[in-house]
Amino acid sequence: MRIIISFDTEDFTDPASNDALLRICRTLSEREVEATFGLVGEKARFLRDLGRRDVIEALSRHCIAYHTDNHFLFPDKSRRPCFASEIVEQCEWEEAVRWLVATEARGLADIEGLFGRRPITFLRTCGDSAPQIQEAHRQLGLKVFAYGPSLYERRRHIAHYANALCVSLPLVSEELTYRGEGPAQLDRFAKAGERLVNIRFHPCRFISDQWWSVVNYLDNADPPTRPPYRIAPRVPPDETDQRIRRLGELVDYARQRYGAEFTTYDELWRRTPRNPLFLSRSQVREAAHLVRQRLSYLRLNGVTLSVAEAFGAVIWATIHPDAEQIPLRSLVGPVALPRPDAADATPGAQLAPGDVVRACREAESVIESKGRVTHEAMLHTTPARPAALLRLAAAQLLGEAAIAEPAPVYPEGFDDILRQWDEANYDMVAFFPNRNRPAPNTKLAIKLQYWTYKPGE
Repeated sequence: MRIIISFDTEDFTDPASNDALLRICRTLSEREVEATFGLVGEKARFLRDLGRRDVIEALSRHCIAYHTDNHFLFPDKSRRPCFASEIVEQCEWEEAVRWLVATEARGLADIEGLFGRRPITFLRTCGDSAPQIQEAHRQLGLKVFAYGPSLYERRRHIAHYANALCVSLPLVSEELTYRGEGPAQLDRFAKAGERLVNIRFHPCRFISDQWWSVVNYLDNADPPTRPPYRIAPRVPPDETDQRIRRLGELVDYARQRYGAEFTTYDELWRRTPRNPLFLSRSQVREAAHLVRQRLSYLRLNGVTLSVAEAFGAVIWATIHPDAEQIPLRSLVGPVALPRPDAADATPGAQLAPGDVVRACREAESVIESKGRVTHEAMLHTTPARPAALLRLAAAQLLGEAAIAEPAPVYPEGFDDILRQWDEANYDMVAFFPNRNRPAPNTKLAIKLQYWTYKPGE
């Protein structure tokens, strides 16, 4: 059994949370266990400004991940007071990504300055599964999206989605561990054949049963953006002692009973095979053949492509007919629906090669400028879905007649997943302090980005 121990390290209101954090780090280091600590940028600054070099040094022996700059809880004072997930819901794709990059760059820079290394793993906050977050993180150098997307939480699901390695694992919760029931949960996972498990904690929960964010933000019409903060009621010191002791006992049990190997999300990334930078023309022709049959991720002799990656390769190969090496680019999927009148050309009509190439050049200009699949293309004088263009380009690449036919909006084979996102509780999609607010734009973005999906193992 392999185990990832992770800590959402976020409380920047109570100095006692730093003392608990130090004890947690030492408990693990004494056992030669490397855990993943996802720091909020504000928490890193809290440690730095209080001069807690002892905590910083103890943390540096572990894997440092990221957990947003301020836990997505500060209102943006340049806007109507609201939280990050609401801003993403209200913005067009580019605006949301620009805002997120500008917001999150500070936290990553401060953590890098404190520890001398830049995180590559993001520990997802609350229900924030909007793929705009992943695109902003990609631009900032983050590569792993842990705990999600949230639809898959608490089950093993490792996949590439929105150009991040998304990792969800069976979970041993902190509540079970504190009650001494962590070993029994590991036993249940072992019996079920689980071989990779997450044990998850929040350092602030070792000292309090109430969330620091609840007492400061969620019931506050004007949340504070600087000290003084309210301190969440603490549990008795002997309860904190017991919780830390049970963390150590769970580590000892996992090692003694199952010979557990403790790993990190960073290590999962390092072990994940990388796609080549280029495909051969024969590989792209094979991809063209497969996407004509089914619009889904595809496997080519050891290389797995998302539909978005196949789109980029087929389009490029079509407008460079003499090239034998075709670049393999990790693209974002479409970020909007095609117009309702997009008819994919007259069904059954044969398009001239020049019309297909012109549409491919138009799509390539979007790829070069935006790094994404266009949401529609002009086929002669008719707006068409990107899937229609992909299949027409694939036919032309294979030397076959480019016959117009209806094409799906979303990748095929994801019907059940897309339905689940439609039905998902809003809190699983985007964190709104005011529960059950609609999040239609976020759900649409999630569904469209299944163009980028492919299995990760």
